[in-house]
Amino acid sequence: MAKLNGPGQKEAIHELSALLLKSLGNFNLPVEDKEDIVQDSLTKILTRLSTFEGRSSFVSWAVAIAVNEALNKIRRIRWKNVSLEEATQLGVEFESQSSTEIRPDLQAERSWSLHLVEQIIMKDLTQKQRVALLAEINGMPLQEIATRMSISRGGIYKLTFDARKRLVRELAKHGLSAEDLIKS
Repeated sequence: MAKLNGPGQKEAIHELSALLLKSLGNFNLPVEDKEDIVQDSLTKILTRLSTFEGRSSFVSWAVAIAVNEALNKIRRIRWKNVSLEEATQLGVEFESQSSTEIRPDLQAERSWSLHLVEQIIMKDLTQKQRVALLAEINGMPLQEIATRMSISRGGIYKLTFDARKRLVRELAKHGLSAEDLIKS
């Protein structure tokens, strides 16, 4: 780290670049993409150098930045050819045991709850809230949603926050809480 601020900066950057490229070895990305990620990571590392607090080793900190850059790149690639319309398809499901292991009364209650959630999403949310929330539920990154909707990332966060609040409020009117949905 000291070399990055001193006379050996060029050599230190070269060493760090090689280390970061090696740390991306397990990612299934073309070499050119990995090199781009390393360059973007180096820029972030050098601009954030003064924020390094030493809670981990410098190398661990730098590699974490590169790994986050790689994961962001993979997310962008994954969602590149998925339309916002496809990302907002209803299809929310409870994660649980297989339906054969669930008592029929619990299965009926889950079906009713899921149907209620879908109704609230479709009837009680604004179009923008619905699109942002469903895209988020289906795994689209907030930045990708923001780009596609031409809204800031903070705006998307606010839209989904308000949508979740409204969803919880409407569920409460039907005697359900978010915890009830999680338990069932």
